[in-house]
Amino acid sequence: MDQLIALEGVSKTFLSGKRPVPVLQSVSLSVSAGELCAIMGVSGSGKSTLMTLMGLLDRPSAGRLLFRGRDLGPASGDDLADIRNREIGFIFQAFHLLPRLSALDNVAMPLLYRGTPRREALARAEARLEQVGLAHRLHHLPDEMSGGQRQRVAVARALIGQPSILLADEPTGNLDSQSAQDIMATLVALNRDIGATVIIVTHDPSIAARCHRRILIRDGRLAEDVSGPC
Repeated sequence: MDQLIALEGVSKTFLSGKRPVPVLQSVSLSVSAGELCAIMGVSGSGKSTLMTLMGLLDRPSAGRLLFRGRDLGPASGDDLADIRNREIGFIFQAFHLLPRLSALDNVAMPLLYRGTPRREALARAEARLEQVGLAHRLHHLPDEMSGGQRQRVAVARALIGQPSILLADEPTGNLDSQSAQDIMATLVALNRDIGATVIIVTHDPSIAARCHRRILIRDGRLAEDVSGPC
């Protein structure tokens, strides 16, 4: 499989006042196209910081971060933004849908920002919503949908630009157990049916168990990296 993203001895340190606080320490791992990965760890373990680095939303304090074999250390902020826009789809715990826009318009929005003609953007958004089982909710506002339906809208929006990687940060954290399993079923199906590369940050073992690969972060270090049947 093609390697998409790799971390080589990556560390991340933040400042608390003048005191350095190490959050990640010498983490090395890579993710290839078509993988379905869970990043696990307790609160404060560094798993969300790891996802922030993998999503190119921040830079490591030490070590190398590579995307498709390219060392991103020298990359400018504009270069990183361009890679994010073309290659990475984000799914967040809080959905981040625009409340006054329909599901269809929320999903189409990233394409409209890129200058895609409205008719084409809406057609592609409708296809993505159908793909996640929401063809009957195209014109509903977010507050007219359940939490699980809103998260599926967020999944469709993350897919609209045909990214290489979907990064999901606690995507089931605001959902009841049945809705959480429904969202995981959607992500598993996307991985299986269209080969989407999916990386999920979660503290829920039942969610991680649905993934082919489980990466455990403990105290800022890579503690386990296990692949096997879900």
